[in-house]
Amino acid sequence: MKVMKACKSTRLASVSFVLLLARYAHAALYDHSSATVISINDDTLTPLNLPVPIKFRDMDINNIYISDNGLVTTDATKETFADAIKTNSIWIAPFGGDVAPDVNSKIKHATYLAPGTPPPSGVNVHVNQVYPDVNFSPTSAYVITWENVDMIGDSSFTGNTFQLTLTTDGTKSYAIFLYDVISWYPGVTGVNAGDGNVQRVCNTDTAAAQQLPQKTNIAACGVDPGVVVLRIDQTGIWGPDCVTVSQPEACTTQGILGGGDRNSQTLPFTSCATTMICGALLILIVRQLT
Repeated sequence: MKVMKACKSTRLASVSFVLLLARYAHAALYDHSSATVISINDDTLTPLNLPVPIKFRDMDINNIYISDNGLVTTDATKETFADAIKTNSIWIAPFGGDVAPDVNSKIKHATYLAPGTPPPSGVNVHVNQVYPDVNFSPTSAYVITWENVDMIGDSSFTGNTFQLTLTTDGTKSYAIFLYDVISWYPGVTGVNAGDGNVQRVCNTDTAAAQQLPQKTNIAACGVDPGVVVLRIDQTGIWGPDCVTVSQPEACTTQGILGGGDRNSQTLPFTSCATTMICGALLILIVRQLT
């Protein structure tokens, strides 16, 4: 009887452990340890050639300009944030804002061309999570990282860290936004075609922006939080509604740990030993937090 009670207690602890992980977990940025670091100053644009063009609506984009202000543009004259986000400009912004780079800020870029240097595996995973019917297999990806960038005129926040990945299979193209830390806001997040069509993520001009590392634009079980994926090759009407983001649906513990059907309601904790291990892990985490 005592053993059964212990198992029941640790099973509850195990479930709590899973929920705790779900609450604080978010997708990791793609590895950028060997990416090229850009020399930045306030309101600067750095050109980046795209050996394999990105399909953008009815055009091929072969060159982009990386702005310290949390976006990329196709226009070399759009140096300031205010100019870059005008409605007649093409811009792609994971988190655009008036940035004041400091000694702790870094901007990096990396180019991946299959088969020699294949894109990070997460590119394929994240696109297919959000667009499960496209069977996407990228042939190229361009990953840009803004690390610890500060908002101009306000040093009370820590810096924001996020990524933009532009990827294509030669036909379909996507912009992937990954969020590690969003401390300050407001920001502009989305894709603007410069012809009145825009895909804009909702509420990034409010405190809700700070929750982007825990949200996604498809709230399905198993989708990584902190990921927004937008398709950018389609020529239909974008908008007028903004793109909503929310926390992914909570998978059952079977779906998370059991390797089974995501819709299963069966707990994977089939033995007392398993639940005791998970309970012990929970205790260790709590001790670390306190």
